[in-house]
Amino acid sequence: MMRFLSMILLVILAHGLFAQTTVDTVSIKVGWDTIRISYPTRAFSVMSNEVTELSIMVEGKSTSLHKNPHFEKPISQLIFLTEETSELPIYSAKPTVVYVESYRGQSTSVSTMNSANKKDCELPPITKQILWREGLNDPKPNPESHTVNHVIIHHSATSNSATNYVEAVRNIYLYHTGQNGWDDIGYNYLIAPDGTLFAGRDGQGLADDNIKGAHFCGKNTGTMGVCLVGDYTDIEPSAAMLKTLQELLAWKLKKDNIQPYMEYEHPANDPEAKQLPTIAGHRDGCSTECPGEMTYPLLQQIRDSTAQELIRCGFAVSVQEFESEFTLIELQNHPEVRQIMCVDMLGRTEPFDAENPTRIAPNIICYQVFWQDGTATTIKASTIIR
Repeated sequence: MMRFLSMILLVILAHGLFAQTTVDTVSIKVGWDTIRISYPTRAFSVMSNEVTELSIMVEGKSTSLHKNPHFEKPISQLIFLTEETSELPIYSAKPTVVYVESYRGQSTSVSTMNSANKKDCELPPITKQILWREGLNDPKPNPESHTVNHVIIHHSATSNSATNYVEAVRNIYLYHTGQNGWDDIGYNYLIAPDGTLFAGRDGQGLADDNIKGAHFCGKNTGTMGVCLVGDYTDIEPSAAMLKTLQELLAWKLKKDNIQPYMEYEHPANDPEAKQLPTIAGHRDGCSTECPGEMTYPLLQQIRDSTAQELIRCGFAVSVQEFESEFTLIELQNHPEVRQIMCVDMLGRTEPFDAENPTRIAPNIICYQVFWQDGTATTIKASTIIR
């Protein structure tokens, strides 16, 4: 009897029932066709042998393949579904072969902490790897630690319909370690739309925030990667997500004495290094839409809110001077300028007094100019720094 059960178990394992990923090779015809895969899935990616016009219809939205620097063949992004399926509509301009990798990161529910008792500039409540990675293969050992000077913001470019965020993070892990062949998940942290913070790349005894990841254009040294789970091409990240991001950034910057408004060369000691803000987006490093059309314009707001959080914690925020053809004194005497308002990091304003500039408090930025017609505009002027 035991021998019979062992044979059944071997057959089950051979068919991949307990596997975390499955790859199906499928031939498709010209026009619309249906990919049929071995097991129902809620997460998958598609790769083709050649560059051709391919579109996958996912819950009413078309997704195309793209060139990925990690592969010689075109591949889709990681795609999430709200319901399991074993059939995927696909369009091809000519007959071809595709490879569909399915990910089964389903897990039992994981409890997460709330931030009701969190103090300013502390690490927000976090779901650790040992919880969300339960039952999955461990990452490769011996992660590399480094000094962080830049925090890079990403989005996962996955479906916004996913509501099981633990499963979403698990599937990203499977995609990164399986399809990409990386040692671990690429990001140091991930943030779900409901504000839940997940620990990403595992320090394995070292500080997670200082572990070198795989997320920034092949130039990862000196960076910490934070991924907003979802696709922020057409919608903005949620308020809860941005609040957790602000808290995470304030904790990291205060901990390592990093200024939110500064720029440093990246990669360091590289002849082709460029000035990069300490809080930057993925597209600041290479050609990509990441972190999304609706996230990237928020980066200055994210820097400002992080600075506000740091000031509340007693951290001395420094502000680099804006480049301008005007100084504050010149603006004060400009015939079209009625008033110059100085705005601090907490949103408090007061008029700039050219005759008594010492009244300006630390961390004040003077740049908001009110024209004679009453229309507010922003002319960048010299900044008062203490």
